[in-house]
Amino acid sequence: MLVVRGYLAVVVRMLSRCATTSARAGRWLASAGQRIRGRRRDPAGPIEVQGALRRGLGWGSPPPHLAVAGAVPFFRARKQILRTWLVVTTAAILIVWSLMVASTRADASSPSDAQPGVPAPTAQTGRFTWPLTPRPKVTRNFDPPETPYGPGHRGVDLEAAPGQQVLAADMGVVVFAGQVAGRGVVALDHDGGLHTTYLPVTPSVTAGEQIYRSQPLGTVTPGHPGCPVPACLHWGARRGAEYLDPLALVGEPGRVRLKPWAEGP
Repeated sequence: MLVVRGYLAVVVRMLSRCATTSARAGRWLASAGQRIRGRRRDPAGPIEVQGALRRGLGWGSPPPHLAVAGAVPFFRARKQILRTWLVVTTAAILIVWSLMVASTRADASSPSDAQPGVPAPTAQTGRFTWPLTPRPKVTRNFDPPETPYGPGHRGVDLEAAPGQQVLAADMGVVVFAGQVAGRGVVALDHDGGLHTTYLPVTPSVTAGEQIYRSQPLGTVTPGHPGCPVPACLHWGARRGAEYLDPLALVGEPGRVRLKPWAEGP
C-alpha cells in the first residue's frame, strides 16, 4: 500500500508540473500574439487569412485580433500543447487506475480476511504439492478431534519406503527440526499462518532455514505407530490452533468418517 501511495504522489507532482508548464507556455504564446498584433496595420486582418485559419485549424471562427497571418503559429502551438496535455493526463489516469486495481487485489488476498475452517488464500486448495513422490497412497485419513485435547488423527498417514525423501509441500521456513518423543520431526511455517509437520523423519534441514517447494527435508524413518506397511509418513497441517485436512491442500477430498449417534437418556 505504501508503494501505491508513493506512485500516486509521483503522478500528482507530474500533473502539477505539466499544468504549470502549460500555463507558462500559454502566457508566453499569448504575449507573442500580442506583439504580433501590435505590428499589423489592419486590426481585423484580410478576409482570406481568416477563412484559411477556419479551414486549416478547424476551430471555427478565431477572435478577430488573432486572425492574422502571424498568428497561425500561435494556434498550432496551442493545439500541440493541448494534445500533449491530453496524452499526459490519459497516461496518468491509466497509471492510477492500474495501481488501484493492484491494491484492491492485494487487499482481497490478505490473510486477515481468512474464515475459520477454510485454508488461507495463500494456501488455497490445490496449491500445495505432495510431500512424497510419486503420489503416495493414504493409509489413514484425517480425523479431527472434537476437543483441543481429545482423541483423533491430526493429519494423514502416507505410504512410504524406509529412507524415502520427504519433500516440502510448499515454500516456507523451518521452525523445528529435531526429536520429539524419540521421533524425528520437521515443522514448517508458510504464508497465511499455515503450519505443516512431517514425521517420523531423519531431518536434513535446520531451524531457521528458508525452504522452497519440493525441497528435500529429510528421509522417512520406519516405525510409525499403526502403519500397515514398512514405513509411513505422518503429514499434518494447521492454522493457528485449528487442524486442517492436508489432503485439501493438494486438491484431494478427504474421506468422510461417520461417528455413532450419542445415546439418549
